[in-house]
Amino acid sequence: AQSSTEITPSRVSKGVNIHPSSGGQYSRVVDNIRGCGSDPGGATVDRMAYDLEPFDQSFFDTAPMRYVIDVDIPVAPQTAWAEFTRQNTLDWCRALNSVRFTSPEPYQVGTTRSVALGPGGLVKMDELFFLWNDNATTATYQHAFHGVRANVPGLKKFGEYTAVSPTDNGSRLVWKFAMELGGIALPSFLSGPISSGAFGTVESDTIKHFSTFSR
Repeated sequence: AQSSTEITPSRVSKGVNIHPSSGGQYSRVVDNIRGCGSDPGGATVDRMAYDLEPFDQSFFDTAPMRYVIDVDIPVAPQTAWAEFTRQNTLDWCRALNSVRFTSPEPYQVGTTRSVALGPGGLVKMDELFFLWNDNATTATYQHAFHGVRANVPGLKKFGEYTAVSPTDNGSRLVWKFAMELGGIALPSFLSGPISSGAFGTVESDTIKHFSTFSR
């Protein structure tokens, strides 16, 4: 399995999903985040915040900027998923300063998260998970989020999709990134991650992290 700048079909099945048009739960969570700069769980961004547009799972196949990490890792799916869904996850990635779930467990559709990245955590974003599927019986797991608000202009849409499934020697990790820029230029460290190879750093950091585990 290899990384690619083009989306490749995922082998995992589609899980629970909510769409912007579904209203109800989706609208309440988004309104909570956007209404006062924080959600009930405490997600915060700077007061001068910029709204991002929501999307559904198909955007990961159609986004103008996208990247896929598709690798085998030598850990059981349950172990890999626990790492991706714990508080302060992705602390092994040099590109990220902090990743914090701002909803209580159990995590599910509607869960929110706050992330800081870039030099000194300059760029901040609040995220909403619109897909979450835990299937312990088949050891297949997946979730996806889209950004709701950011403290810098220039991002129109941003999100990630993560899936873990079993292999003979551990797990297959599929990690998709999708982005669409707006009319205002972003800082170079954020706007050019695909061309600069920054996602390659995320991939190498992730492989290195899981290499320290034993199944």
